[in-house]
Amino acid sequence: MAMFRLLTELESAGCTEVVVPLCASCEKRRVLRFTDGEGARICQMCKARATALPCSRCGKTAPVNARDTGGVICRICYGSDPARHEACTICGRARRVANRGPDGKPFCANCYSRPKRKCVQCGDMRSVKANTTAGPTCSRCYVHPRRLCGSCGCIRRIKTRARDGQPDLCSNCDPGPVMTCSACRRERPCLRATTDTPVCRSCRDRPQRTCARCGRQRPTTAWWPIGPVCDGCYRYICVNPAECVTCGERRPLIGIDEQQRQVCGPCVGVDLTYPCSTCGNAGDIYRNGECARCVLRDQLHEQFGPTEGTPLRPLISALAAVETPRSVLLWMRRENSGATMLRDLLISGYSVTHELLDTFPGRQAAVHLRQLLVHVAVLPERDEHVAGMERWLQNYLTTVAAQRRSILQPYAQWVVLRRVRHQASTRGNTTSTIKYARTQVSVAHTFLAWIEGQGLSLAEVRQPHLDQWLAAGASTRCNLRDFLRWARRCRLIADLQVPWRPDGEPSNFLDEDEHLALLHRCVHDSGLPLDVRSAGALTLLYGMPVTRIAQLVHEDIQVREGNAYIQIGRHPLLLPPALARLLNEQMEKATSRSLVGRATPRAASWIFPGALAGRPIDGPKLSGRLLRHGIDVRASRNTALMALASDLPAPILSEMLGIHINTAVEWVGHVKRDWAAYLAARGGDDDLDIFRA
Repeated sequence: MAMFRLLTELESAGCTEVVVPLCASCEKRRVLRFTDGEGARICQMCKARATALPCSRCGKTAPVNARDTGGVICRICYGSDPARHEACTICGRARRVANRGPDGKPFCANCYSRPKRKCVQCGDMRSVKANTTAGPTCSRCYVHPRRLCGSCGCIRRIKTRARDGQPDLCSNCDPGPVMTCSACRRERPCLRATTDTPVCRSCRDRPQRTCARCGRQRPTTAWWPIGPVCDGCYRYICVNPAECVTCGERRPLIGIDEQQRQVCGPCVGVDLTYPCSTCGNAGDIYRNGECARCVLRDQLHEQFGPTEGTPLRPLISALAAVETPRSVLLWMRRENSGATMLRDLLISGYSVTHELLDTFPGRQAAVHLRQLLVHVAVLPERDEHVAGMERWLQNYLTTVAAQRRSILQPYAQWVVLRRVRHQASTRGNTTSTIKYARTQVSVAHTFLAWIEGQGLSLAEVRQPHLDQWLAAGASTRCNLRDFLRWARRCRLIADLQVPWRPDGEPSNFLDEDEHLALLHRCVHDSGLPLDVRSAGALTLLYGMPVTRIAQLVHEDIQVREGNAYIQIGRHPLLLPPALARLLNEQMEKATSRSLVGRATPRAASWIFPGALAGRPIDGPKLSGRLLRHGIDVRASRNTALMALASDLPAPILSEMLGIHINTAVEWVGHVKRDWAAYLAARGGDDDLDIFRA
């Protein structure tokens, strides 16, 4: 026994000249205390099988456990013999005696506890798991002997011993039979594989203990020198290795030294560093002894081809460089993800283009995949508002009858779509402008269908017909004005007039106290999200629309002579110091939600980045975030514009905020309206005689 331990320790220490002999029968590493008929050394199990005899009670051929007057007895029959059972001192049940106390009282296997001794590792009085070379060790501190795994090449605890030409395998290389888990119904390596209820390691029942890191009652995943840790803390510590204050190595900090500082395993006497078998980096072991980054690199090569000589090289390089490779691996495993779509397209032999991705309308995965490819310059940039309008118009015109399409198509393509393209090259489109363009086309089609139902041609329509159609529908029918103007220029219709809808007076405002309280909250309340505070302050102070706030980049904030300015309109505006500090903090801490966007930043740095790589947050989403935190965008913007219009003339207001001059004039008119027109209108009213008197 001592010689076997010595040889094993020498081999574990890396001594290549030492060879631990194997059993001549089972070829396993065991203590060889016996010999077979030919003089070869064999283990105890093989000796017992070689000398097996038929049991005198059950008749099965088995190793001999005991003998009596009737003959030999196997282990199972000997243990189930009632004559061998005694009443346990603790539970009182008649069981096989596992041990006896100093006074001779019997104890069954469930009630017997091993004598407690002081553990040489933790110093606690606990039951001894093993007597190591250092001394008695408890089950919590005991580390099973480790040796070289024949598959991954790491020094680990061996789960399956070498046999039948197969090498020693650790638990990572031999996870067990793959079966359908009875709990999660997934195909995974399972425990209890021989039963009707196999379970994977994630679903197995584990006792709940207080986690040594987070202090919550959770199932224990591992016993470390710091104590039991739950699954979340186990993953966090392994995925986020840090520099050990004792040895300076970057490893998972799983122990605590005498000064209560977090240290790595070797610094507290436990050889647990979780090294990757490929790159050697400690922590974040994902599969088969490899870290998540090495597995990700292999998966990218397997699914998308080699990095060299492929047009997807920028995308593969960007995905391999993300800060959390586990997230990319999860994205690649999902069935409806952009990775699955890209893999299917490559297998089918297609070249990935904008036109090909347009054939997947309504799939969010295609939107994310397109932006990823655009961000890494695999696909060229394009205006998605214009492209979406083109796709919608093409699909919409296919549903229109041929006679109506001959009139509607020239208007839609030469007027509406041309205007959308022009605006994309000047001010830029928004969701609202595209919605308005679609409404113009659909209203024109509704009008053409109505006059066709009335038995009229477009040239026969007169003002009473138009008034009848306008009165029978919603106010959006007034958007027909643009179509009638085009049709009149093309001499398709008479000169018809669509009345202008009266502009409603702004009615949604905040009172002065509420406006100041919200502004103070945005500037000073650290409990609000930083992006909500920054966007809310800009809305409350300058009346900026959320679509313009979402488009702000770092270059819009300028610092000159110690003062910060923001470029909203034609001239930069001086920022108050508190708001300047808030925006500066937002620019420093704002990060894109896209992993690829963070790994490969673009030249245009958005102050409010969005979920898509290289794109800012969508205006409606930013408006929703403000509303969820109690900031009504419309009321805040109206109040801010009203306050500015009361102090500034319309031309300055227009240039300062970048709004149209007509809009500025209307706001100034709302604030500084005089009552001359009202008094003139009431000049002939007899009710005014009481004031003349």
